[in-house]
Amino acid sequence: MSTQNEVDEQLCKIITFNGQGCSGKSTQSELLAKSDKEKYKLIHSYELRRNFRDNLYKELGSMNTCIKYLDENRTCKTLYQVEVIGIPTLAWLTAYFYKEVKPRMSEGSIVVLDHYLGDYYVDMLAGVDIEKFRCFVREYLAIPDFDQGIHFYLDIDYDTYQNRWYKREGTDPPVTSGLFKERRRRYLELYKKGYLKCINATGTSKERVAEEIRKKLSQ
Repeated sequence: MSTQNEVDEQLCKIITFNGQGCSGKSTQSELLAKSDKEKYKLIHSYELRRNFRDNLYKELGSMNTCIKYLDENRTCKTLYQVEVIGIPTLAWLTAYFYKEVKPRMSEGSIVVLDHYLGDYYVDMLAGVDIEKFRCFVREYLAIPDFDQGIHFYLDIDYDTYQNRWYKREGTDPPVTSGLFKERRRRYLELYKKGYLKCINATGTSKERVAEEIRKKLSQ
């Protein structure tokens, strides 16, 4: 039987990237994994949900299901593809951890994830006490908490997000400046509490960001 210390040591073999859209999470997770393929194993946290969507859920004919809601200004908005296709829930994250992540850890690999708890907390749980959230993760999900492994936050400003989104999609971004700033505040809250390592990804090259990440990993 594994001792608790051995279990904790295994859970520490994880590096995650958290941040808003276009902050470089996928890019940096891929660069890190490529930097030492023997050491790191990259896992895209959306793959299980995507496979479910493409190979099973679409047969229900519900892909265009629409939910209407009122925003803070009581303007009617539409929200498509909620739950299984929207922002990944903790259920998807936990399922993917036990299906793909933990087996790689058991093999000795350090697993790199492009999304993790920081994103979920900031996007889905506005107003929830962070310590209650952490207790829930530890007690009910048994996946690495913020103090197990290394968890990065890639920080960008709204102008950078807006420019990158337009360059990639050719449209205005879906996240408003107000919502972006509120999410950023919550990411920085996690950073100030010591749960996330903050990397400035505004106005700098992906190579420079990767260099900063490697420096923090070597500390």
